[in-house]
Amino acid sequence: MSILAIDLGTTNTKVYLYEENSGAVLSTGSASYPMLYDKPGQMEQNPLDWWKAVSFAIRDCLNNFTGNADEINAIGFSGQMVGFVPMDNYGKPLYNCITHMDTRCRLEIEEMKADSELLKAGYNTPSFITSAPKFLWFKRNYPDIWDNMKTWLHPKDFIRYCLTGKMCTEITDASDTLFLNFHKHSWDPVMEKYGFDVKKFPEVYKSTDIVGEITEEAAAATGLKKGTPVVAGAADMACAAIGTRALNEGLVSVTVGTVGHLIAPIKSPDERHIGHIFQFCHAVPELYYAFGAIPAGGFAFAWLREIFESCMNEGALDKDELVKRMNNLAAKVKDGSEDLFFLPYLTGAQMPMFDPNAKGVFVGLKPGHKAGHMSKSVMEGVAFVFKQLIDSFTGQGIIVNEINLGDGGCKSDVWVHALKNIIGCKNTNLMMNKDSSPIGAAIIAGMGAGIYKDWNDASENLAKSVQLPYDQNAVKNYEKRYNVFNEIYPALKNTFADIYSLNG
Repeated sequence: MSILAIDLGTTNTKVYLYEENSGAVLSTGSASYPMLYDKPGQMEQNPLDWWKAVSFAIRDCLNNFTGNADEINAIGFSGQMVGFVPMDNYGKPLYNCITHMDTRCRLEIEEMKADSELLKAGYNTPSFITSAPKFLWFKRNYPDIWDNMKTWLHPKDFIRYCLTGKMCTEITDASDTLFLNFHKHSWDPVMEKYGFDVKKFPEVYKSTDIVGEITEEAAAATGLKKGTPVVAGAADMACAAIGTRALNEGLVSVTVGTVGHLIAPIKSPDERHIGHIFQFCHAVPELYYAFGAIPAGGFAFAWLREIFESCMNEGALDKDELVKRMNNLAAKVKDGSEDLFFLPYLTGAQMPMFDPNAKGVFVGLKPGHKAGHMSKSVMEGVAFVFKQLIDSFTGQGIIVNEINLGDGGCKSDVWVHALKNIIGCKNTNLMMNKDSSPIGAAIIAGMGAGIYKDWNDASENLAKSVQLPYDQNAVKNYEKRYNVFNEIYPALKNTFADIYSLNG
């Protein structure tokens, strides 16, 4: 028997069918969708594009499966965080999704940062990766839509609604809004001071709750069996935590997807962390996680790839071939990229800088630098920021004894080498299956459907890893370069603000 996991990412959706006992991948399907941006700061997506992509990906997955849909015991979800879709009374989207990458709520962030009551209620500092400022921006700029909507849904919640007809959310996604009571798992009345009506906020479930089943309409659209149980699922980072076995304090997850993420389980949220790190509800009951993000993690490498691609003859290399070429060139470059540094702040900086004005920068360019140097420098730049995040975590008293590396960027040996040696943790492991979020979604679905009884046993069985050797010389070499890297942002901070003011 099997479990279907739907992973709704920032740029594409992936559907995985796992054998429930071994975690073996039985089949996959995927499809992509565009990001919509023609105004400064705008980053929107059409939720109907998601549904079209998910429907296709599920059918693709089932077509590639040697069995049939009757063998699927449960369906789970992982989804991009923070974004929301306003819904009408008839179950139709009233507007595009305002995604986690949208940066038009700058004024609302600054306004909410001054609200000590909100900070204590939400356990986090308002930022682009929290929903409340986006809610407030949208309410002010599209008041008619906000007033007329029935409710809003996070991205994965919209897809789950398309499959089940049930509008709801769950604790991991709800905890990034700033309006969830972390302990009661209910909406906090602090939202009322901003004119929000709790009746417009969706019902909150646990991640493992079975919230519905595949409807007849959804079965016709996807090929899934009508009546198949559907579990609430979780935010992609909560799923990644489970898919990289970050279930106990001390074991920290580093994942490099479109966005880079650092995840560390904690026993409880702490007001002392506010303003320093993010903290959210874990999918595992009575557990939470500290969280740090690099908005342009894997995105930075994709950006560089697109630049190289634009300089080539059309059709010379497809994307996968070009990525392989970039990795091969980077592998020939010495650690440190011959003193070329890269700040991966293409979409602004989150912690520890919290600077939306920050920009991507190459520092130290010289005639000898080629495509391989730039490719490796981008990987190293992302790894240096992960090191900064870990330093911020340990500075807050969060335990970091072991690192598990996962997701797309870790398919690159060069990137794994940079991450391992720049972070410098002696106990570093590489996940064998790099797609950690869908594995986490499958485990959550399995726990909800009663297929698994213990989180750790399920995670150990489905999310396997190998330990990486510790290279003391490489670690020491990167330590010197890390000190230089830490000098670059402070030197450019005022310049970034000046650049932003040019358009103001």
